[in-house]
Amino acid sequence: MMEFKYFEKSPELYEEGFDYRKINQQVSFLDKLFSKYKSEEILDVACGHTPQGRKLAKKGYNVSGIDLSESLLKLGKQRAKEEGVKIKLYKKDMRKFNLGKFDAAYIMFSSILHLFKKKDLLSHFKSVNSNLKKNGLYVIDLSDLPFDSPFKSTTFKKRKKDIRTIITYKPLNRKNLTANFTCTSFFKDKKVNEDSFTVLMFISLTLLKELTKKTGFEILDIYSDFKFNKKLNPKKPEYIAVLRKT
Repeated sequence: MMEFKYFEKSPELYEEGFDYRKINQQVSFLDKLFSKYKSEEILDVACGHTPQGRKLAKKGYNVSGIDLSESLLKLGKQRAKEEGVKIKLYKKDMRKFNLGKFDAAYIMFSSILHLFKKKDLLSHFKSVNSNLKKNGLYVIDLSDLPFDSPFKSTTFKKRKKDIRTIITYKPLNRKNLTANFTCTSFFKDKKVNEDSFTVLMFISLTLLKELTKKTGFEILDIYSDFKFNKKLNPKKPEYIAVLRKT
């Protein structure tokens, strides 16, 4: 499982450095989806400081979140208090957890790919299923994978205010579809952190169908982006999956 060691001490720098993501667009997508299916009790999986969850709470949803990072959970609680929203955050492992019954759950930023072992993926899907009410939704975001080809190394850079981040992607095992990410962060051009972790390259639609069938889900819709487009890129295994508990 991923761990940003430096950001455990300075979670505000994680918040600042990774603030280039399309949070508002994601929240708009989730809001429309949850409204359509009358979902009120929402679970944010691998939530971090839960930027989406706090915005959903402002819209009237009852939001809970789970993550392994105590530091980011603490920051999420602090931000929720500052923003005047109520949100429940828990330190839980997304591979196996039990919180209660929710109308819907979601996982953003391709965080599910940190489960690079199939047994962990299966355990995760079973846990999410057991924490959903009948017909509950599960939204999986795999819409923005950082490569042109999963089998080729690449490096990309992001800058947000004083934080500069260099992320290197390197394939490890083609058969097991595993890859390595090295994330190097600079604060005011001084190197402050470098973390390396293993991930699953992608989850093919074939594997997604297998996982859903084995764990009591059905696929409702597959989108290519948060604007509800359904035309997938044939060259990249990117999508947003909307599952429903059967």
